[in-house]
Amino acid sequence: MDLEKQKKLRKVELIFTDGEVNPVCHCEYEICIMEDGQEISKSKHRENMDVKEAKKMIQDAKVLANRID
Repeated sequence: MDLEKQKKLRKVELIFTDGEVNPVCHCEYEICIMEDGQEISKSKHRENMDVKEAKKMIQDAKVLANRID
């Protein structure tokens, strides 16, 4: 049995105060628990995060092309 935990960033909300970006943003992400490559649990979380940390997560993210069917 091989367990893996994945944190998938879904949304970042920047906060502007007096025309400047606040160093703390709101992030929404999913936590997926995988067992032998199969998803067994998924939950959504929302938390405050440092903008620098969110920026790093965005840079490391895979980009998916939008599909219009």
